[in-house]
Amino acid sequence: MNEVFNKFKKSNVAKAGSAYVLVAWALIELSANVLPTFNAPDWVAQSILFILLLGFPITVVVAWAAQTATSQEAVSTESNLSSFFKDNLFKRLIFVGGPSAAIAGVLTLYVFPTVTQSDIESITFIENPSLSAETSLDPRSRPVRSSLILGETRSRRIGLRTEMALSDDGSRLVFNSYGETGGINMNLLELDSLNPALVQDVNLSYDIGYCNCGGPSFSPDGEWIMYVENSFLQRVRSEGSAPQRISEVESTFGAHWAKDNSIIYTDFNDGMLYSMTSAGRSPELIEGQNESSMMHSFPHKVGISGAIIYTVHPPENVSIGDIYLLDPNTSTSNLLIEDAFNARYASSGHIVFIRDGSIWAVPFDNKSLRIIGEEVPVVTGIETWAARGISNYDFSDYGRLVYLPGEQVSGTGRIVESNLIWLHKSGLEEPIDVVPQPFSWPQISPDGNLLAVTIDEPGRNNSDIWIYDFERKTLGKRTFSGSASLALWSRDGGRLFFRTTDSSGVANGIWAIPTNGTGSPELVTRNGATPFSTSSDDTSLIFSRGQGPDRGTYAIELKDESSAESLILDSNNISNVRISPNGDWVSYVSIESGISQIYVQPYPEVESGKWQVSTDGGSGPTWSSDSRYLYYIFADQLFEVANLSEGSVEFSAGLPQIIGELSQPNGNRARNYDAHPTDEKFLFMQVPEGDGMLNSDIVSLVMVENWFEDLKRLAPVDPNLM
Repeated sequence: MNEVFNKFKKSNVAKAGSAYVLVAWALIELSANVLPTFNAPDWVAQSILFILLLGFPITVVVAWAAQTATSQEAVSTESNLSSFFKDNLFKRLIFVGGPSAAIAGVLTLYVFPTVTQSDIESITFIENPSLSAETSLDPRSRPVRSSLILGETRSRRIGLRTEMALSDDGSRLVFNSYGETGGINMNLLELDSLNPALVQDVNLSYDIGYCNCGGPSFSPDGEWIMYVENSFLQRVRSEGSAPQRISEVESTFGAHWAKDNSIIYTDFNDGMLYSMTSAGRSPELIEGQNESSMMHSFPHKVGISGAIIYTVHPPENVSIGDIYLLDPNTSTSNLLIEDAFNARYASSGHIVFIRDGSIWAVPFDNKSLRIIGEEVPVVTGIETWAARGISNYDFSDYGRLVYLPGEQVSGTGRIVESNLIWLHKSGLEEPIDVVPQPFSWPQISPDGNLLAVTIDEPGRNNSDIWIYDFERKTLGKRTFSGSASLALWSRDGGRLFFRTTDSSGVANGIWAIPTNGTGSPELVTRNGATPFSTSSDDTSLIFSRGQGPDRGTYAIELKDESSAESLILDSNNISNVRISPNGDWVSYVSIESGISQIYVQPYPEVESGKWQVSTDGGSGPTWSSDSRYLYYIFADQLFEVANLSEGSVEFSAGLPQIIGELSQPNGNRARNYDAHPTDEKFLFMQVPEGDGMLNSDIVSLVMVENWFEDLKRLAPVDPNLM
C-alpha cells in the first residue's frame, strides 16, 4: 500500500494537481482582496471560482495523459522528467486546459446568470418599493411594521372606530371604545402587556352634530390622560381616578399638553388659542395669532424653540383650513402649509400633517423655523373625520408610529341601509312596505299621508330629498343636486325646506321646493345651515347659522324677500329648535349644563322664561300636532312629556314617560324618528341585524418602529433650501 502511494506521489498527476491547488488557492485569495477595491460586481469573483473548480479535473486528465507508458520513462532522470513537463505537459495544458477553461467560462454565464448592481437595485425595489438605492437603510434602524390588535371597539355613530393617543415615550396607548347607549370607554394599553385596562367611562351626547367628546391625549410624563367631555377639557390619572375638569370654558379637540407642563387649547367662544397650567389655572391669551374670525385649533409646540404650529379654519370644517406658525421671536403668525390640518412637529426634523385622509410630511428647520424640503405623503389611507380634524394616528418622541388604516368619515356617519317601522303607543311594531335604503332625517307631512326623507348615496358623499307616499307605496325624488338634506315641511304641507352643502360638506344655503314635484328650488337664505321649524302661520322660518362660536338660531320672514334675519336664541350650544304647532312655545336641545337636555321657552318672547323638560338627558325633540305632548329620545328610548301649561304663561310639564325602544340606526344622522300628526304612532328607522355599528369587527392598528428613518428617506432635506 505504501509502495503504491509512494509511486503516486512521484507521478505527474499528483505533482500537477498539487501545483494547481496551490495556484488556485492563491488566485482565490487574491481576487477576494483585490476585486472589492475596484467595486467589481459579484459575478467576476463567481466566474473565477467556477473556472478554477472546473479546471482542476481538466488539469488532472491532461497530466495523466502525459504520463508515459514505459517503465523506462517512469524511472528516467530528474532532468528528463523536467524536460518532459516543459516540452509536453505544459504544451498540453495550454492547448487542452486553455480551451477547457474558456468553455467553463462560457458555461458559467449560462448556468450562473450574472447579477449586476442594477439587478440588485431592481430586486430591492420589488421587495420594498419605498427603499431607493441611493438611501439604503441600516438594518439596525430599518422601520419594522406589525399589527396591534385592540379587539372589538364598536363604532361611534359618525363612523370612527376609535380615537387614540400614544405617550411621548411610546410605552402607553390610550384608545376609545364605544357602548351601545352612547358612552365612551377610554382604555389604557401598556405596550408590554396584552390586556387593556379601563380608565374612564365618558358620557357622550350624539345629538349635537359638533359634539366635543373624546379626543384623548397624554401628559408629557404619561401619567395623565386629557380628553374632552361635553366640550370641557378633563384629565384623569392613567391608572384611573376621579376625573377633574381643567377648563372653565368650552374647548374643541386638539388641546396640547406641552413639555413645560402648560396646556394650549382653543376657546370655543372666540376661536382663539389660550395657555394655562396643567391644573387649569391662569389662562392667558397667546399673543401673535392670526387675526381672523376663523377658529384656531390643534396647536402644537415645535421642539424647544417656543414656536407653535396650529390650524386656522372655518368653524364648520377643519379640513379646509391652513397651517400657521407662530414665531416667538416676532410674536407674529405666518402661513406655513396650505390646505392641511392637525400638524405636529417630529424630532426627525419634520412637520407632519393631514391632507386628504393621509399623513404628509415636510422637512423643517427648527432653528430658522423654515420649511427645507418638499411636502410628500408618507402614509395613505388613515381613518379620519376631516370636518373635525381628527385622524387616527400618533407617534412618540422616539419614532414609534401607530395608525388605524381606513377611510374618511363624515358627520353623517357610516351610511347604512335601514327599514322604516311604525311604533304604536301600545308597543306594537309594524313594518312599512318600502325597500331598505340609507334613510335619515324622516319628517311626516302635516296631514300624515307623506314622508320626506334624506337618502344618501354610499361612496359618493351625495344625498337628496325623497318623498314616500304611504297609501300608494311609492318613493319619488324631489331634489337632484346631490347636495340636499334635512327636509322640513311647511305647516300647510305645500313646501319642503332643505339645506344644501358644497363639495367639502359645508352648508351653503336653505332652499324651498313645492312638494308636488312642480317648479324649481328657490333660495330662502344663503347663510342658513339647518332648517329647524316654521312658525305656526308659516310666515317665518327658524334655522341655524354658523358653527362653533358663530352659531346661532335665527328667523327670517318668508313673504318678505328683503327681511333681515333676526337672532331669536343667542346661545351657541343649542340645536333641534322646534316651534310648537300652537305657536306658544319653542323647544330645543342645549348642552349648557354639561350634557344634552331638552328646554322649553315661550315664543316669541323667549326672554320671559326657560324650563328644563328632560331629566337625565335628551335629544331630537318634536311636538304632537295639538301641542299637548313633547317627545324626545335618550339612550335609544322614546320619551313623552305632557304639556300641562294650557292657558298659562309658564310652561308646566309632567314627568317623562317611556313609550318604547327606537333602535337607533347607528350610522346615519342622529334624528331617526318622527311623530304621526293624527295617529298615536311614531315612525323610526331600524337597521337590519348586523348592519349597524361595527359590533363584531376586530380593530387592528399598524405599529411602525423606527418610523423617523422612513420620514428622513421619504421626505429628505433639499440642500437648495438650507
